[in-house]
Amino acid sequence: MFPCVYAIGPLSSLLYQSPQNHLASLSINLWKEDTKCLGWLESKEPGSVVYVNFGSMTVMNAEKLLEFAWGLANSKQPFLWIIRPDLVIGGSVVLSSEFVNEISDRGLIAGWCPQEQVLNHPSIGGFLTHCGW
Repeated sequence: MFPCVYAIGPLSSLLYQSPQNHLASLSINLWKEDTKCLGWLESKEPGSVVYVNFGSMTVMNAEKLLEFAWGLANSKQPFLWIIRPDLVIGGSVVLSSEFVNEISDRGLIAGWCPQEQVLNHPSIGGFLTHCGW
């Protein structure tokens, strides 16, 4: 059906090039996407949200996670933060109720998201990443 293809980089943009969209049934994600974040982004001003995603391979210890968490909270900027279940080395993600209360009006934490749609959303004004893309 398809000719031989040698992957040399992200192929997600191919989904939009096939007329019959045969590729739409193929998943390029390691985790189930949480599309609720797209609705949340709709409620934000254009260019106002910082999108934070360290990708599918980066890991960190709990101390670094908390530093990032409070850095985002203290920035007072709206943010969408993707926290994979396996992001913290040797443990699970634990964020204090104090942090959750602090960000409740401007932050959203999700397990995974449709990244291409998020990056193309008008409310996204910045992208904090591991730079592996």
